[in-house]
Amino acid sequence: MPTNAAKKNILSKLDAHADRLSKSTSPFSDSSKQAIKDRHEKTNANPEEFKQLYLPHYVDSPSAQFHSDLDAMMNYPEKALFIIHGPREHAKSVQCRINVMEATLNGRIQYWIFGAEKISRAWSHIEYIDMDMMDNPRVQADYDIKVIKKDSINGIYRARVTCKATGKRSLFQFEAVSDDTSGKGMTFLNLRPQGALVDDLEKTKDTHNPQNGKKKVDWVVQELYGAITGPLVWLGNMGKKTSELHQGFEEIYENEEDLKEFKKTGSVPGLFAKICKRNNGKLPTSDGLRVRRGFIYKAERMVNGEIKYLWPERYKPRWYKSERAAMKYRYEGEMNGNPIAPGKVFKNFPRYKPEDLLPFESGLQEFAIFTWLDPAWGRSKSSAYKCWFVLLYDGSNFYVLDCYCRQGTAMSEVIDRWYDAFQKWAYLGLKDGGYEDAYDQENRFEEDLEVMETDLGIHLPVRAYKNPGEKHSRIDSMQVDFDKERMLFPIKLSDDLSAAKDQLENYPDHPYVDAPDALEACRTKVRSRLKRSKVKYQSISKRRYKRSRR
Repeated sequence: MPTNAAKKNILSKLDAHADRLSKSTSPFSDSSKQAIKDRHEKTNANPEEFKQLYLPHYVDSPSAQFHSDLDAMMNYPEKALFIIHGPREHAKSVQCRINVMEATLNGRIQYWIFGAEKISRAWSHIEYIDMDMMDNPRVQADYDIKVIKKDSINGIYRARVTCKATGKRSLFQFEAVSDDTSGKGMTFLNLRPQGALVDDLEKTKDTHNPQNGKKKVDWVVQELYGAITGPLVWLGNMGKKTSELHQGFEEIYENEEDLKEFKKTGSVPGLFAKICKRNNGKLPTSDGLRVRRGFIYKAERMVNGEIKYLWPERYKPRWYKSERAAMKYRYEGEMNGNPIAPGKVFKNFPRYKPEDLLPFESGLQEFAIFTWLDPAWGRSKSSAYKCWFVLLYDGSNFYVLDCYCRQGTAMSEVIDRWYDAFQKWAYLGLKDGGYEDAYDQENRFEEDLEVMETDLGIHLPVRAYKNPGEKHSRIDSMQVDFDKERMLFPIKLSDDLSAAKDQLENYPDHPYVDAPDALEACRTKVRSRLKRSKVKYQSISKRRYKRSRR
């Protein structure tokens, strides 16, 4: 049974939905037979048009491309299993419910199953549909609906509907089930369930025990899937690798490497719908093979070096960025379908206080200081990060003094901020720096640098360097410094350092590695400078003479 808090949460959401429905859904101005017929012709077997016309309270922004994939899955004409990861707040459940409602009112569905961790959670889907039918003046204008049975305890909802446009009458049943419900004997009017929607299957505490997840996967893939004749759509969120949904993906992707690669790339939104449309609503399978497919719809995908967001029609890039900042490492799992553990590579981020720099200021301790820039061309908000660091090295520890880490900024701003850093850290002897020489970007940077020097009368003592070796191998080499807590960060992090730290914490699964790459290059250069300043060549004879004197 659900807790009182869970009940209150569900009721609160239903109340909010009822309020939104009453405010946003006004009656049709034309209730003539011809108008009813026209509306039916426009919306029958077209869930998107159905939503626009009958459910305007759901239409606060245009649909995303992946919503068309959900439509195709929910209306798949054959038995099929679809396991879907989708980010939070992206209307997965809503889109699927709309499909069930449209198909039911127009007589294509008579028996549908809703599955969840508890019957009460599954029943909430039925409550939404009931409200959208019975309290909606637009639906009531075009359909006669009489509820015969509404049993929330046993999860049975039965009603009769007559489509006024066609005169077609049908009896239908929705059934809410939990993961301990047997699929055997599920029948209504001599029909087996024509499809199922599984959602909210797991509780957070269940993810700590993989065995709990295995039982639920078996229930979906064997028990429930075996009881239906049409599509089974399983919605969820891969917050952890031990989650039920992740184990579901492992069930249908027998090759671990294939799944690993799939989690990185994800699914192309809208592609499934396009393929099905060209093949009478289904995939071009052969030999009667069962359709078992997994889909990972990532909140953000890298396409040709640019970030593509899943629902840009509703959410601006700043929304996704704020979610990433708030969720930290959980973002990759819950939003991008690639669950990671925090601090997989870089685990420790020790801090230093301002007074810890006093020995270097006073000259009591030998050190080296250097700055490094990765220019990262591109002005869009989804392009790579322009990033520079100022790093001090005392032969043992690295002190991250300063940082710039931003997207979508002009190179003039980057150079201007870099010049400020030279002035800020001049008292510690910062007098030279470097930037990455790769893909001819150094020529472009030098052009921008020359313009800035001419316009502002400034000069930056910097030069281009090539970074030897493969990028990730270089970045991985920093792990020992983090493990031994030799990479120190200021006790108070700027916004730029916070953005850089986020990339380091979630490396290598973070979509950007600009900050780790720049930090590694700066670390390598500053370390070599201290070695050169401390080591003085002496002949063997002179070294022997000094030992004999001792």
